[in-house]
Amino acid sequence: MDPAGFLVTAILDAAGRNIATQDARGYLTTTVLDIASRTLARINAVGYISSNIYDANSNVIASIDALNRVRRTSSIRLIAFTRR
Repeated sequence: MDPAGFLVTAILDAAGRNIATQDARGYLTTTVLDIASRTLARINAVGYISSNIYDANSNVIASIDALNRVRRTSSIRLIAFTRR
């Protein structure tokens, strides 16, 4: 159930990870996971894709939204600042 009380269906892979969600209107949001179960991308019902980029320690270092806007975490800003 979502906060409004409507039924939401989770679709799981063989490992039990949530790879898709179908809302009460039947709209499907798909999640793309890597081998470490990190969310690489989400694809919504109209095909918009948002994605995450990780560092070697599995920290999200940047996110790209459906409009291709990049949001960097503070760790990237700090690295960029210290390398100037």
